[in-house]
Amino acid sequence: MAGNRYSPAGTETGRNSTSTPTSTPHSDSDPGDQKLHMLAADPVMADLPAGLVKTKEKDAPAHYETPVFGSGGSFGASVVVSFTSAASLPDIYKMVGDNAARNGWVGTAVDSTGMTDRWAKTYPEGSVSALLLTCKDPSATTSTRSCTLDGGI
Repeated sequence: MAGNRYSPAGTETGRNSTSTPTSTPHSDSDPGDQKLHMLAADPVMADLPAGLVKTKEKDAPAHYETPVFGSGGSFGASVVVSFTSAASLPDIYKMVGDNAARNGWVGTAVDSTGMTDRWAKTYPEGSVSALLLTCKDPSATTSTRSCTLDGGI
């Protein structure tokens, strides 16, 4: 059968036609979802500063997607926290940045306005994690802004 992946024993592994997460020998990068739980419990994700109101959280375990038309492979665990705030954009970035710094994250990049929007952290057991802050329509003059923190490990 062309396109199928076979284990050394000759059994088919991880085959699907929709590139949905499957269990294969490659998907054991986070046994027991330990890294996912560590990231989700990190105060930068779990305890937003006052003035930032969490509206949604989505956790995705590490997984392997069978390549289809050139895409697929191993994906690490991720946590996405959506929130709103009436604060100004610079204040939102400062609140998130200060919270990140207090919790061991180090700024790694700035956006086009010069505000730090990406951070990295190495956990004691050696896992490296990344964090990205994005706010929808940063030039909008609405009283409430919608933003997301995307964390991956």
